[in-house]
Amino acid sequence: ILPALLPRPRAHGLLPSGSPLLLHPAPRSALPLSKFRHSLSPPARPLEMEAMGKQQREEALLRAASDGNLRLLKKMARWMGSGGPGEAAVLGTVEDGVGDRALHLAAGSGRVEVCRYLVEDLRLDVNQLNFIGDTPLYHSVLYGRAAAARYLLDHGADPLAGKVHSPLYAAAKEGYCEIVELLLSRGIDVDLDSAQGTPLHAAAIAKDHDIIKILLEHHADPNKVFGLGYTPLSWAIRAFEPMSREPLECVKLLVKAGADLNFIDFDGGSYVMLAVKFGFPGIMKFLLDAGANPNIPDECGNTPIEVAASKGSRDMVEMLFPLTSPSSTLSDWSIDGIISHVKHFGLKPRVCVSFCAHLQFHMLLIITL
Repeated sequence: ILPALLPRPRAHGLLPSGSPLLLHPAPRSALPLSKFRHSLSPPARPLEMEAMGKQQREEALLRAASDGNLRLLKKMARWMGSGGPGEAAVLGTVEDGVGDRALHLAAGSGRVEVCRYLVEDLRLDVNQLNFIGDTPLYHSVLYGRAAAARYLLDHGADPLAGKVHSPLYAAAKEGYCEIVELLLSRGIDVDLDSAQGTPLHAAAIAKDHDIIKILLEHHADPNKVFGLGYTPLSWAIRAFEPMSREPLECVKLLVKAGADLNFIDFDGGSYVMLAVKFGFPGIMKFLLDAGANPNIPDECGNTPIEVAASKGSRDMVEMLFPLTSPSSTLSDWSIDGIISHVKHFGLKPRVCVSFCAHLQFHMLLIITL
């Protein structure tokens, strides 16, 4: 479970990851040369091609597509297809270990001229799938290749053709504003559900103010529930890594768009409670000022003020105190009395969340992040 909370590179900043590589490969500015097993000098003559093994020839072909070496790509495809399947058949079938073909690699590397040759000259399927179920369009989006994504969309790429990953979710997750706006301009449902939630969930997890703003301007639903009861606002407040500052501006955008201030997720946590648990006094104050209820307990019956006291957050206790209803179980209902009570007796034990619920939660983290 722990790898689900470890950071990995994003377009800008860090995002926790636990997803297997084949489920959601980490984005890269260019496909790494290590994708190919051998580091080869480009074959210049037919004799050099003949001297190479079949696997080496195929790797060199795919590398040419990834590198944007159109001249070499054409030369190798013609030579490999001569007297047999033909140029188009070679480039439409040669694939790497995960089923990526020339168009996947060219799109992922932003090689528009190679894409044009493959799509317009050879008439290859623009919506071809690799073994994972990803399209060339998804690759162009995942790696931030806006020009390639635009070209593919203009030439028949279907944003819904992939079997697993949503291009819009990927663009939102990686922080590619231009691509998010491009996809939305083509009529894609801004609240399109995927196995990982909606694009707004992705932007909220990433704490990406700009993407959240774009999605909300296109009327994304700030109350959309995913999985066991997670909304964009609950993801925006949750912190999966140390943060230098609170994601307050993201929270403000979601609340302004109509997020339900008193929503309760699967473990009984209100947004005020989440702000307390993750140590965000600014967010907590903003929610309280906006009218959030400070009396909603968690699944064990602990109120936000008690949790704040248990964390030693006196400033939060002081903010919550005038808004919290007195508890009949505390003889001294004062700021010092609450802190003293929790210090001596602790919080109510966490005995009411089933093992299955926790297992589901951690599986959700692995898939989503």
